[in-house]
Order: sequence, then structure tokens, then C-alpha cells
Amino acid sequence: MREYYVEPQEKVGRLAKSTYDLYVGVNKSTIVVPDYVGPIIKGIDVGRSRYTDDFPTYPLVDLARDVNEKDVQFKDFYCRFYEYDKHEKDCPIFFFIHGGGFTKGKLPKLNNIGRYLAYINKAVAVHIEYELAPEVEWPKGINECYEAISYFYEHSDDYGFDKKKIVVIGESAGANMAAAVSLMDKYNKHVSMQVLVYPVVDLSSESSERFDESYFGSEFTDIEYKQLYTNKSDGRFYQVYANENADPKDELLSPYFAKDYRDFPRTIVMAADYDFLTFESYEFAKKLDEAGVDVDFVKYNGTFHAFFTRLGVLEQSEWAMDFIKETCENYFKEK
Repeated sequence: MREYYVEPQEKVGRLAKSTYDLYVGVNKSTIVVPDYVGPIIKGIDVGRSRYTDDFPTYPLVDLARDVNEKDVQFKDFYCRFYEYDKHEKDCPIFFFIHGGGFTKGKLPKLNNIGRYLAYINKAVAVHIEYELAPEVEWPKGINECYEAISYFYEHSDDYGFDKKKIVVIGESAGANMAAAVSLMDKYNKHVSMQVLVYPVVDLSSESSERFDESYFGSEFTDIEYKQLYTNKSDGRFYQVYANENADPKDELLSPYFAKDYRDFPRTIVMAADYDFLTFESYEFAKKLDEAGVDVDFVKYNGTFHAFFTRLGVLEQSEWAMDFIKETCENYFKEK
């Protein structure tokens, strides 16, 4: 396993300056999330959970140019297809499966991510707008993601890409779904590469029980400590995402517990500095490496969970995009 630890260009204390400014300093959001929005489903306030989808707490920056968009409708969900004007017919396709604890995250808030993936890679990209929990339960979301990937694979000529160059990028809960898709794909082998950005890969309580705070250092500031524990994987994701009869250690719910990774694609695992999920992300990367998967682990120091979607706001987002681009170029060149 190749390991990379990326330092910020400029710091305030231990944080990247851009991260500090967004969460503590001059760019801190003034959005106030109401105490109650409703409805309450499976014990969570769905409207409150999704409030920041409609009222983002950070600027939405579009760095892409010359990218066309169109929506592709499926039975119960849709995808948005992005096409860079001057892309080659043998270009890769990048699928983005967003995070949000399985309960939130949607277009247009995330539209800049798909646009930038197409732009920076001079390729095509797809945002999968899967149905959210708790209104729908596992495994419907991952089935929708795999249905979308299979559809575009079968229609690669129509959409102008090389079907041997399929890259699936998932972040947070979406990374859980991306890893599940790769497990579903082990016989068809549509997916050439996966990028798991601060993945939650264990929906049981085991990773939480193994968590070692000393991995992250000591004497945290208030904001560092708060962000470190914001995404504690203590079983709450399972409660809203899965049906009550599902085994939390089912490999399609918790890819950490899969018995066989031999057919897993080339993998990049990315993590943040102060993020509960970094511990299990690193454990998962090591587990893949021990199983013979070609894997990179990249940790961006001085920042928090969700940096990937703060495009144009946090420097780590663009650095992560650059790493994906360069790694894909080298990988597909060698193939």
C-alpha cells in the first residue's frame, strides 16, 4: 500500500487556513438550522437533516468550463450526465455517489462536483441521484447505483466513453455504497477503479469500539474535537439506512466484513485529519492491501470530513481531484 500524507500550504494552529476560515474564521457560515422541520421518520427529522441541501453552509463554486449536462431518467431515480466538449471517444467515465449519512445530499448543491470531474479529466461523468433513506431502505440505493453503472456500460458508444475505463467515486456514505457496488460487480467487472473518500465501511459498532483517539494526537481544540466525533460510526447509520432484519455485518452493508476482495478494482482511499472515519478508512485500506488489492491511502492533514465537496473553498478538494486525475491517467495508460 502506498501512503501519502498531504500538508496544507498555510496553517492556523494545526488547521489549514482555508479550513479554519470556513469553520471558525472569516468564512464561517451564518446559516442557522431550525430545531424542527419534519417529518420524523425512523427517529430522525428528515427535513432538518436535509436543510443544508437547500441552504448550503459554504459557497458553491463552479470551476468547470465547456461542460454540457443532461438528465437521464430511470424508474425511481435519475442521473445527471456531464460531457466535456472536447473529450476523446476513448475517455474514462467518472461516477459520483454522494455522501450525507444515507439521508441527504442532492443536486443542485453537488452539481459542481460532476461538472468538475468531467472538466478536469476531459471526459464524461455521472452524478447518481439515488433515493435516500429513511424513505427507502437498503439495498435499494446500491441497486440503483449499480443499475446506473450497468446502463451506461451497456450504452458506452451512445455516451462516448471507453467502457473499460469506469471509475466510481464515493464519499462518506456514498463511499460505503461505492465499495458495495464493487463487491456486487465482482463477476461482471465493469468497474476499473474506485475512489473511496472518507468511507464509512462498518455499520456495526465494532469499528467504534476499536477506535483509538490517540491516532489523531492529543490536546484538541474545541473545533478539532467536535469534528473528530461528528461522524462517530456507532450504529446510527445502520438504524436509518437498513431494514430491521438486515445483518449489520452483511458485506453490502459493511464492506469491511467482506470475505473476499480478490476481484476488487484498483482503489484509492482518501481521509481527513480530524474525522472519526479516518481510523476505519485506514484499517480498511490495510485490509485491502493484505488481500492483494492495488491501493493508495491519502490523508489530507489539517482538515475535516466533507472536504471533498467544498470545491473552490478548501484546497484539499482540488488536490484530491488532481490526485484522482493523475492516478487514473497513469493507470489507464499502463493498461
